[in-house]
Formats: sequence, C-alpha cells, structure tokens
Amino acid sequence: MNRTLEHRLASSLIVFGLVFVLAPSAATPLHAQLPQASAAALGMGYNTTATARGFAAVASNPAGLGVPDSPGFSLAIPALAVEAGFGPISRGDLLDWDGRLVSSDVKSSWLERVIGSDGQAGSIGAGVTGIAMNMGPIGFQLSSTAAGAARLNADAVELILFGNAGRTGSARDFDLDGSTVDGYVISTAALSWGFRATQSLYLGVTGTYSIGTGLVVGRDGGTLVRSDPLSVQFEFPMLFPGEDFSFDNGSGMGLDLGAVWVGSGMTVGATIQNVVNNFEWDLAGFSYVAGEALYDQDTSESDFDEQPADAMPQGFRDVVDNLTPGRVYSLGVAMTPHRLIRLAADVRTRSSDRLAFGPDFHLGVGAELLALSFLPLRTHVVVLDDGIQVGGGASLVLGPVNLSGGLALRTGDLGDATLGMVTLSFGAN
Repeated sequence: MNRTLEHRLASSLIVFGLVFVLAPSAATPLHAQLPQASAAALGMGYNTTATARGFAAVASNPAGLGVPDSPGFSLAIPALAVEAGFGPISRGDLLDWDGRLVSSDVKSSWLERVIGSDGQAGSIGAGVTGIAMNMGPIGFQLSSTAAGAARLNADAVELILFGNAGRTGSARDFDLDGSTVDGYVISTAALSWGFRATQSLYLGVTGTYSIGTGLVVGRDGGTLVRSDPLSVQFEFPMLFPGEDFSFDNGSGMGLDLGAVWVGSGMTVGATIQNVVNNFEWDLAGFSYVAGEALYDQDTSESDFDEQPADAMPQGFRDVVDNLTPGRVYSLGVAMTPHRLIRLAADVRTRSSDRLAFGPDFHLGVGAELLALSFLPLRTHVVVLDDGIQVGGGASLVLGPVNLSGGLALRTGDLGDATLGMVTLSFGAN
C-alpha cells in the first residue's frame, strides 16, 4: 500500500479514533441533517414540535412560524452543537484504570456488558449553524452536519481485551463480522413558511437543499482469527475520499411538512421531515479498497489497492446508496396548566437504516417555569431507544437579547454522555 493511500486512509479514519476518545464530551442531539439552533430547545429536551417559534421553528416545525405568538423577527448567531456516545464500556471505566493493569474480573464484566449490548459502539456528531432567522412567517437556516459512528462486535472486543487466548485462557477462533464504521459531512440550506389554514390550524413547509461533502463507509465482511492453525483472514472494504475529492460530492432537495393546532389550553404539533428527498452521493471523487488480507504460516498476501468507487461490489454499493437522509416523524403536545408553567411532550421516530446517528426513538416531556420573566427555567426527562436523558436549562432575557443554555445527562447502551449548548439570539430564544 503506497504512502499516499496510507495517508488518506489515516485521515479518513481519524474521526473514528476521536469517536472512541472524545465521545463522552459536551453534546446536543442531531435528529436530522438540519440541527436545532436553539439551546432553549435542549433545555426542554427537544420536546418542541408544538412550541417551536421564530428561528427555532425551521428545524423543529415550520408551522410554528405562522402562529400568532411567533416573533416578527428573530436571529441566532453562529452556534456549534455536538452529540456523542460511547459504550457500554465507558470512558469513565477506562479512566478508572488509567496507568494500571486491568484485572481479568473487570475485563470479564466489561465483556459481559458488551455481549448484552450487541457490541461496543461509539458515535460523535457536530452541527454548525451559520445563521438561523425568521422574518414574519418566513424562516431560513444554513447549517452543516458532520457525524461518525463505529461499532465493534463482541468477538472484536474480547480479542482486544484478552488477546487470541480469549477470556478463558484457551485459544479459540474469533469472528469479527458485523463491525462497522460510517461518517459523513453534509451542508443544508433550509427555507420555511408557516401560515394559517383555519381559525385554529396552522401549516408549514420547509424546502431544503443539501450538499454532501464527505463520506466514509466501512463494513467487516467476515474477518476471522483462527487458532489452529494460527491464521488471520482480514476483510474490511472501505469507501473514502479520493484524490479528486471536492466540496460538492452529492446534492439533493428535500421537503418537510408541519402542522400546529391551537386549542383552548392545548397546542398540538406534528411534522414529517424528508417527505420527499432526492439526495444522492456523487462517488466520482471517492476511492474504494477491498481491504482483504490473509496471513498464516505459509501465506502473506493482501489487497489494499486503491480503486475507483465503481469497483465496489453490488452488496457494498447498496449500503453506500442507502446512506441518504431518511424520514423523521414527530408528534407533540403542549399545555399551560398555570400561567407560570408550560408543559410540552414529544414522541419521535425515524428511519434507522438511513443516514442518521443517535437514538431512533424519542419519548419525552419538558417543563418551563416562567416565574421570572427575565429568567425562564426549563427541565426535561426523555426515554430513548437506548437509554434515558434528563436535564434542563435557562435563558437570560434582556429585552430583545437572549442568552440561553441547556444541559443534560444521557445514560444507556452508548454509556454516559453530557449534553450542552449555549445560544445567543435576538427576538426569541
């Protein structure tokens, strides 16, 4: 394998090294290719399908732009959001044994957790919003999203922890099939419009245009480590940026629909994101390696030659072609049982086999205390498909200027993660 290819493979994989090192850092969820720009929404646990207004409605529910209590103008300046997870062996587990030899009993308990969770996984994503704003019923947002995820199966983790002797001390065969690595960078411009349809019903539509910049895909196709006779059969095909890599490596348009019904004491919201989305990757700027090798007592051969993406076998191509934005369905309800308290609840699900990272299912409730008009306080609890999230936040409201922050702790199959975000906005939080 030549040094140029080695360098580009290393560059493509470095984000996935960061996945397993930095995953438990500050985070905020990325539900689709358009990240939420409001830290106040994080304080509510992203239970904002019925309540998002102003610039926050572009990512949550465009119908909120047409509701009378939406601000005539709002603006959020550039913001960074990060989502991360690592587990079931957490970074805290590793730090507890920093500089010490991990005992066999501890490694065995870690492995049992991995087996129970169907592997060791890590994910990290970042959403950068250059601008999010609204003027009356029209909203606009420009954001970029980068995300990566990796998974090791239980055999791979056992091999790392105990070597080829395994936890029993007796050499055995290891099958690494099912280990994966994925990553992407997509930039999206969104234009939203909310309007009144009836006395109580408001509808909204968001049009998106996305440009795909980066994509990395790897799948273990049957790596085997045999004990008798000792041999290693490696098979991990990968797609990664090639020499002709450019900023524009795919594009497409999407359509989101939203609705808000305002009743007496209750508001209901619903959205379908990516009702239509024709995004496709242009693989002309990418390269493919078969990632095959065989090492035993008599043989030492490998195939890491760089090839055009067209050389991908059909099975691997199907995996790559499926990595496009999928649909996200949300239903929310909000009520004000007291003039100083607002409650909001959401249920959300998405296409798990598409281009998305993080939980596939969300069921949560958030509460906002308005006892101090200049300092609204928020809290939330959310049940996810892989754990539970609790947290809260606050806003400092100084006239039209809003400084909002949100913080949450997530526990589950991906380990513990701290989520945090701060937004400086004008006209709404």
